[in-house]
Amino acid sequence: GMFRTHQQGRVIKKALEFSGLRYCAVSKESLLKQRSVKIVVDYLTILDKLKKRDKGAEQEWWDLIYRLDFLESDLIKVGRFIKDNRACECLSGEMLLSLSDLQLSLSGRMAAKVLAERFRILLKGSVDKRLSELVKDIFSVSGLLDGKKEKESLLNLNKFLELTKGHESLYDGDLSSFIHYISVLDSLGIEVPAAEIESSGVRLMTSHSTKGLEYKTVIITNMVQKKFPMERYVGNALLPVELMPELKEELSGLDKLEKEYYVKEYEKKQQILDERRLCYVSFTRAKNKLILTYANEYGGRKFFPSQFLQEINYRKNEDVNFFVDIDNKYTEPDLQIKTGFDLQSALNKPGFEDLLINGIKKIDSREKTKKEHRHFSPSALLLFEKCQKNFEYKYVYNMPDKKSVSWEAMLLGSFVHRVLELGVNEHFDSLDRFLQRSRDLSRESEWEAVDMDDAEHLIKVFYERNKDKYGEKSKTEQKLKMEIGGLKFIGYADRMDFSAEGIEIVDYKTGKWPISPKSRNWQLGYYALAASSLGKVKRITLEMLKQEKPLEFELDDKGNAEPVNSNRMSGFNVYEVEQEIIKAAHAVQEAYKSGFKACPIEENCEFCNEYVYNL
Repeated sequence: GMFRTHQQGRVIKKALEFSGLRYCAVSKESLLKQRSVKIVVDYLTILDKLKKRDKGAEQEWWDLIYRLDFLESDLIKVGRFIKDNRACECLSGEMLLSLSDLQLSLSGRMAAKVLAERFRILLKGSVDKRLSELVKDIFSVSGLLDGKKEKESLLNLNKFLELTKGHESLYDGDLSSFIHYISVLDSLGIEVPAAEIESSGVRLMTSHSTKGLEYKTVIITNMVQKKFPMERYVGNALLPVELMPELKEELSGLDKLEKEYYVKEYEKKQQILDERRLCYVSFTRAKNKLILTYANEYGGRKFFPSQFLQEINYRKNEDVNFFVDIDNKYTEPDLQIKTGFDLQSALNKPGFEDLLINGIKKIDSREKTKKEHRHFSPSALLLFEKCQKNFEYKYVYNMPDKKSVSWEAMLLGSFVHRVLELGVNEHFDSLDRFLQRSRDLSRESEWEAVDMDDAEHLIKVFYERNKDKYGEKSKTEQKLKMEIGGLKFIGYADRMDFSAEGIEIVDYKTGKWPISPKSRNWQLGYYALAASSLGKVKRITLEMLKQEKPLEFELDDKGNAEPVNSNRMSGFNVYEVEQEIIKAAHAVQEAYKSGFKACPIEENCEFCNEYVYNL
């Protein structure tokens, strides 16, 4: 699937995810433009200002705040505060001291407290570490490692970490030096390639990325005027048009206004020619079938078919099968993603207040939207049952656990998952093929930091236990959604095997920590319930690769899950699990309305003692 710009591709990705279709994105964007990496650079910049007690970092503060749970009224107050204090000795110090005292909303005060606490954690235990260690701490403290992250995001973070290590080896890990290095790359327009992964499914890419490639079927989207061809005309940055030999004579004798008009029309014509050449390249990537699509409306605005469609006479061309599809395939949820605002530019312009208000996306119904699209996962519900305040802290305000998984452990787990996914999808029939694929993968820069001894040990354990289970019908990386009584649930299973006896669901665990019986029951029980729409589930397994045995359960027709080859484990019933998670989900919904309660002090909750009772 092709699109003209990355922004157009974002909605297509969301639509594919909504439909449950697999895809892989081929990115040509700069590493430093990736959302997760930009967040890390914001933290680094602010920490540098705090360490040196220096001015600046207005935009970095705004970007971090804009991504948190601040309402429109809160954002206006924060914007005013930044403007009023940008000339002080250290804006970042003032932000830490005063952000939570700005008479913000309840959610705004909590978000401000969370952001300030993140920086206090980093200032206390991380800012004097070597650059690469500081970056790893930011990964954790910023919340970037929470939840099931996209592979691209994880690999981009790791690639950025490798960039810091390279700089560290040359300049002794000085933070200010690295910030200057990043700014030089940006000012010179030097792009560090973002991470790319191979995957199955629809390949998504911009038209610029397709040169030299061919596919049996190609789909090109957004074939309307102003999108393809684009109509954003810019001057020639390398050579002024007036100096071009072919125009020099024609411009001679014209006055200033005539020259400006002639030059603008010339640039428009040249850019249309460039767009037409790009369109031709896109069309000719298809070997068998070319599908061109457009919509009558984008974002509620009327658009007209691309002139490139008109040029091939698409409605009457005998080689074109034209038809109208009025079904609504996907509606992007309103306010799901907040757009950025160039605060730095607005600070230096008259009428700042109006620019600030107009630049903030209206989010009055944001809480309603979040509730409408909320999905419950077994792990989140378990945390809520244990401690409502801990749930709020993690899932509402995105603060990481104090005992978070190390970056190395997370990278190892992602690497092993990736190798196992590839091996199962490609039907590897020997351990050597798995090991060779892992060695090939480890040569890529994104995976260079993986401990290959640990990785190969886990792969060997996997193969010994699973070589007779997976096959051509097996599916990997399965998103399992379920709706019960109007409540939406979600989980992710690493593998599903299909046989005449039924379905086996397998989830890989690469950590060394044991899992509690309730956590095990809820996770496996949910898998069995959600996958039952695909067929009869006969076995559910947690493949504990660092444990002596996997945790395996056989399912009977009454939903009883009995342990396999173990007298020490107790079984459970998936229908009882269903009622338990429904009850927990209703309790979470109520807490969103009435507030999250602290654990009773007599329960001696470790989290509430520290964060609520200050004991």
